[in-house]
Amino acid sequence: MEKDSMDTCELNISGMDCASCAGKIEKGLKNLDGIKDVSVNFVAGKAKVSFNPASVNLDKIKKGIETLGYKVKDAGGRIDEGHEARIDFLRMAIVGSLIIIGWSGILSSLIRYDIASIIATLIGGYPLVRKAVIDLKAKAITADVFMALGVAAAAIIGEFLSSAVIAFFMLIAEYLDKLTMGKARKALDELIKLTPKSARIVKDGREIEIAIEEIKKGDMVIVRPGERIPVDGKIIEGSSFVNQAAITGESMPAEKKIGDDVYTATINDAGLLKIKAIHVGADTTLAKIIHLVEEAESAKAPVQRIADKFAAYFTPAILLIAGLTFLISGNFIYAIAVIVVACPCTVAIATPLAVVAGTGKAARRDNNNRRAEDYRHKGICRT
Repeated sequence: MEKDSMDTCELNISGMDCASCAGKIEKGLKNLDGIKDVSVNFVAGKAKVSFNPASVNLDKIKKGIETLGYKVKDAGGRIDEGHEARIDFLRMAIVGSLIIIGWSGILSSLIRYDIASIIATLIGGYPLVRKAVIDLKAKAITADVFMALGVAAAAIIGEFLSSAVIAFFMLIAEYLDKLTMGKARKALDELIKLTPKSARIVKDGREIEIAIEEIKKGDMVIVRPGERIPVDGKIIEGSSFVNQAAITGESMPAEKKIGDDVYTATINDAGLLKIKAIHVGADTTLAKIIHLVEEAESAKAPVQRIADKFAAYFTPAILLIAGLTFLISGNFIYAIAVIVVACPCTVAIATPLAVVAGTGKAARRDNNNRRAEDYRHKGICRT
């Protein structure tokens, strides 16, 4: 019976920037013996794994994820993704500068244009080739594989400037992906921060302060004016006006009295309230909203699904065409040229760019709404 017992672990994972990354990790872990279920949320950067400790241990699970090219920490650990983003931006800036030098011929007295392009190819192509090798080991044909093939093919025929440009486009695409995820994770963090860290309850006739995790259903919670309500519950004593914008989006505080329902993260504007806790922890309305946001942001956008399907069919098709070109012409250079010309730089850069544009527009609208609500809450009228 003990052999069939299951353990569950939650891990923080760095390096995921799209739903394909999450799918790759899920597929890779499910290939390990003893793994019952894997759920990866690439927006939150977390993986929840159910496993049989008799067949697989935590170290083997971590190694399985790291083999796929990602970094892992236990739940509660922090990974500085900002550092990785800065390195990516620096690499992109260096490659872009070298491409300009190679293309324009400036500084030709110090460095030959082809040397600049070769250096740009090496710097920009390394992370691309590394990811492509990992994907191939995982038996996955992705856009990274084809882009790496395009870089290598251009370099083989001596078109180092072209290979550097292909690598540069992919660096831009990856940076935009990380930028998108950064915005999504920031929005998620802001939602999570709305939950109070502690609360006051009445126990044995005394008022005590406890951590939010310790509140139980049925506890009597005391909320003073200006404080956020820590539970979903019902008012049993007192009356007030409650700002419910975080939950309902209402522009004006709602009047609340005995018997009325109140929600986690809403703000008590006026009087002292005594609230009976009905829903706590993961059962609160805010927790469910956060869960829905995570699910919505983790779901792949239609444009991303189209791009993935495109890459899955396009890559083998182009390789087939390149092979036929070689058989018909007998010229290896012509076959390589087909691969270089067909390299889907536009798809690689357009997909994350479209997602960034949509995310940015939604974020600006959300920030404007929040700012307007803040002014209303402070009693400031803007014209």
